[in-house]
Amino acid sequence: MTSESKFGTWSPPASPISIEYSLTVIEEIRTVVAEGFQKIARGMEVGGVLYGTHGNRAIRVLGVRSVQCEHAFGPSFRLSDSDRQALRQQLSVAPTDPKLNGLEVVGWFVSHPRAELAMQPDDAAIYDQFFNQPYHVTLVIRPGRANTMRAGFFVREDDGTVHSDRSYEDFNFPDRLAALFERRPEPRSEPRAAGASAGQAIEMPIRPAQIPSTVPGRDARLRQLRQPTEAEEQNLVLASDYRSFGEPPPLSPSSKKGISRFLWGGVIVIAALAAYASIKPLSQAARQDPLGLTVLDKQGQLQIQWNNKSSSIAGAADALLVVIDGTEHKSLALDAKLLNQGSVTYSRITGDVEVRLKVNRGSGEKAIEEASRFLGSPPPAAIAVAETPEPAKSSDDQQLRDEYERQRTRIQQLERTLTIMRGRLGAEQEK
Repeated sequence: MTSESKFGTWSPPASPISIEYSLTVIEEIRTVVAEGFQKIARGMEVGGVLYGTHGNRAIRVLGVRSVQCEHAFGPSFRLSDSDRQALRQQLSVAPTDPKLNGLEVVGWFVSHPRAELAMQPDDAAIYDQFFNQPYHVTLVIRPGRANTMRAGFFVREDDGTVHSDRSYEDFNFPDRLAALFERRPEPRSEPRAAGASAGQAIEMPIRPAQIPSTVPGRDARLRQLRQPTEAEEQNLVLASDYRSFGEPPPLSPSSKKGISRFLWGGVIVIAALAAYASIKPLSQAARQDPLGLTVLDKQGQLQIQWNNKSSSIAGAADALLVVIDGTEHKSLALDAKLLNQGSVTYSRITGDVEVRLKVNRGSGEKAIEEASRFLGSPPPAAIAVAETPEPAKSSDDQQLRDEYERQRTRIQQLERTLTIMRGRLGAEQEK
């Protein structure tokens, strides 16, 4: 990455802070969010720390590091006590990391595949506890299909408040090719669309690092930030562990024509493949849709769910559900009817439960298998048994047994007395 690396800007008029972000960092965030989005049916939330530089009411995002989350409370990005301790450690060692030389924490990001593009209460708690400087920002991302990402920055006002219900300006992550090709759009000043207001979702143009000064007092904030040196740019590549393709050499006119023909050829091939896929919906790719296996806990009852609308399940012959609960191994054969239900409930024993679902397609097709894991506290029933001693029932049982023996002995005595009386009565009658 060189000084020619591309940047995008976020600077709505209502925002007290202007933000400039490296497209290399955006690609790194896109990869992390996409991996979480594909883990389960409705997506796993992920987060990370943003690093860069800041000036007077302006920041530049130049690096990113993921934040570890054990997802002890489900797929949402809710930090457990151990997660919070790990984040404190991560923030404390960042200044000594040579890969982050010259960079400091400027905020964080979180993905929300299930919620609207807004800060949730858990996000606000993390923002206030770990990223409480006036210039710290929150980037909320909502992933979609085909790696599309909708995002918005949330910033603190001068009085410390945050408009958490909606960002001042939503934007789409730029196309992947924007970070790889040398050609970039010419600097231009575009007026705000008629009727657009703070918080309205609009397409955000990507501008190069040189910020035009068409709006005095607002865009000028970004120019107060120093341009990163060549050493800092190199450290940025190392900090994000991103393997850049580098800047290509200048292209001759003949080379440009060759690339143009190559790109148009690629477009034609992609269109042909898309048409073929629409004609053959039962292709191998369609048959290998994810099963969407998830596990959610409700007071010790583990809800094991899968996507019964998946083409991998539709028409399946049968399936096998395996549950590994601590040292216990349990298996359940699922027929087509159970598969179509899409869920089963399991009463867990421990706080570590692994679930595996293997679907047999039949007709010689390869079986499809997915796994999911629950990590949390022991179920309430197990805690109650561990903390409450078993009531002493042995004394009551012994009393019942003693009373039973006494009654049995008394009955035997009465039976013997009755036999004797009957014998005497018969002898007197014979006389």
